[in-house]
Amino acid sequence: MSRLELRLVPTHPDGAGSLGFLSLIVPAFTPLLLAQGTVYAGMFANRILYLGAKLPAFASDLALVVVVFVFAVLGPLLIFIPQLVGVNRTGLRGYSVLDQRYVREFDHKWLRGGAECSYSNGWGWMGECIEIGGRQKRGSER
Repeated sequence: MSRLELRLVPTHPDGAGSLGFLSLIVPAFTPLLLAQGTVYAGMFANRILYLGAKLPAFASDLALVVVVFVFAVLGPLLIFIPQLVGVNRTGLRGYSVLDQRYVREFDHKWLRGGAECSYSNGWGWMGECIEIGGRQKRGSER
């Protein structure tokens, strides 16, 4: 499965390269994890009530159960990490080049006295400033 050539899109609205639907896995496992947790709680309660064990004696068992549960649910998703990292790098590289070109053209047009102003977007020169600021903000959040 890790060798599948997925067509991941760095600009996909789900923020996960088009794999956002996989986040629905965790809620799907909730009933199973609740049932397993109830079984373990019953086993620990039985030892405490009838064998006189103390709760701190089960600290390592509880930690192990939590780690196993988390790995059982989220472990299979780890196979997508290398592809997501690659898409992230490719997207940042590609959009950085696009942003650089856009900023250079903006600088040439508006600050160095390039072309006449046309204000076709309804915002006038502020529209381009707002666009650049939004792109820089989105880029810095990643």
